[in-house]
Amino acid sequence: MSDTQDSWTENFEGIKGIAVVFLVRIAEICTAFGPLVAYVPQYLEIKRTRNALGFSHFVCLNLLIANILRITFWFGHPFEWPLLVQSIVFISLMIAIIHVYVEVRYDSTIPPLMRRTFTGQETFHTLGTTLQNILTLLMHSSADFNLSDFWMWTDFHSYVEFIGCFSLLCAISIWFLKEVSFFVELVGFLGLSIEACLAVPQLYRNWTNQSTEGLNRFMVFVWAVADSSKVVYFVLRSAPLQFIVCGLLQVSIDLSIWGQIFCYRNNLKTPGAY
Repeated sequence: MSDTQDSWTENFEGIKGIAVVFLVRIAEICTAFGPLVAYVPQYLEIKRTRNALGFSHFVCLNLLIANILRITFWFGHPFEWPLLVQSIVFISLMIAIIHVYVEVRYDSTIPPLMRRTFTGQETFHTLGTTLQNILTLLMHSSADFNLSDFWMWTDFHSYVEFIGCFSLLCAISIWFLKEVSFFVELVGFLGLSIEACLAVPQLYRNWTNQSTEGLNRFMVFVWAVADSSKVVYFVLRSAPLQFIVCGLLQVSIDLSIWGQIFCYRNNLKTPGAY
């Protein structure tokens, strides 16, 4: 009888171990590719309706900077691979959303809006090699940069140029300062803090328009569920206080947007909102 019980116990422990490994792998995959669930519906909705009124593309700026900083942080302080893959997925998806946003918001506007570009001009002379071309782009960007037009450019190429320049500056910084612990930890903290304010541009845009028309409700629902789950995870894992505080901030902003969805539910799109 005792041998039978021991056998059952061993089998149960083996099955439990397999189940735990399976659940961990599922959680890792969900963490890595979760952004697809949250933002693909928004991308498809903008593309289908040809209406980007309810979506703030500054959300894309927030996620791009936060995830580029997170990848930069990884080179100085490696962390779990699902979070690294998540950052790569986020960046790719945000670039795709910006592309369709520019196409809908600017390229199809009649009459055409005044052209605004990152470098301040259509073309610039290059010096030859790839490195020299990058340096030339950086020089033109710094010389012709107009803060009032920042992230309000009318062509997709300008957004790609900015992402490339910012990524290059981050890469150069971590290359020279990866042995400086304070700098590495600061980069990680900045990435976390910026991501915590993810939905603030959307919150502000809703308040400015007094409407949430065009905003994908499912995306906001995923925000709230994901951020709430992160807070629970941080508490259960006794994560540092700043993780919990940033998570609670994200949840409070998500709930505020849901409040706007309720308050503005009867508001119609006003003429000239574009």
